[in-house]
Amino acid sequence: MSTIASGLSSADKPRCLVPRCHQELLPAFWTDAAKQFSLVYYDDFVKQPSHYGPGVQAAFVTIDSGILDDGGLANLPDLKAVASYGVGFDHLNLRALADRSVTVTNTPGVIADATAETAVYLMLSVARRASAMAAALAAGHSTGWPGIEPGQDLLGRRLGIVGLGSVGRAVAKRCSPGGLGMHIAYHQRRRAPSDVEASLGGAEFVASLDDLAAGSDVLLLACPLTEQTRHLVDARRLTLMSPTAFLINVGRGGLVDTDALLTALRLGKIYGAGLDVTDPEPLPSDHPLLTEAVRLNVTVSPHTAPAVPG
Repeated sequence: MSTIASGLSSADKPRCLVPRCHQELLPAFWTDAAKQFSLVYYDDFVKQPSHYGPGVQAAFVTIDSGILDDGGLANLPDLKAVASYGVGFDHLNLRALADRSVTVTNTPGVIADATAETAVYLMLSVARRASAMAAALAAGHSTGWPGIEPGQDLLGRRLGIVGLGSVGRAVAKRCSPGGLGMHIAYHQRRRAPSDVEASLGGAEFVASLDDLAAGSDVLLLACPLTEQTRHLVDARRLTLMSPTAFLINVGRGGLVDTDALLTALRLGKIYGAGLDVTDPEPLPSDHPLLTEAVRLNVTVSPHTAPAVPG
């Protein structure tokens, strides 16, 4: 795609389907894209798919777009490539795209650092009860100790990471003995090479997810959402966690059974949760995670971990 000559007229450029709402994030990228492609915006395509769809050869998609559902694909007869911003593919019908010989790409390395920083922010926010502190200030407790628990330290705690991919490794690097001073453990299908474990301060492979959940002070999800991993953290696994342990999810909302998480929080079965991804997503403004007392032990961000200005 990058080899297409710039300066072509819009009639000569290949058409690319893009979101209008994300363009303020990467202005240089979109300026360059407009030189290479004739841009077709999602909202125009949705209003008149039969008019805007033919001739579209490429599409830039995000997890929240929903633009390439079965109805959308039916109106894109010339589609040849899909560039997905992010790591996961769960928002795409890969089988349908493969049947049409459409090439699909993602950006696993590009978002790793930004997502890892968000994971650390969520960990610190939950550990130090940032939501409760903000609520205390809003209630007028602006001087002295507001009469609420000050939270936990992370130094010396055990961080259990589910999925030691690019994001999981980036989190581990920041939290290892050379960073926040945590002990790193992880679970995935295959053990990582010994040099990777060594680079993360001697990360410990745990073959059983149940054992990881039971033995971690912080359980962090950084794995893809598949049929096998949906509700990976359910009511049973939440009961394995310590009442002082908390959950962080920067993977996909569907990795966690939200109803079970709510129950665990209400009953004090776990300390709290930090969520950049949720199920449903986005959360309704009246969702219990945002309105009930459990919100004081929860930090939620609207799936913005990968979004940084470029």
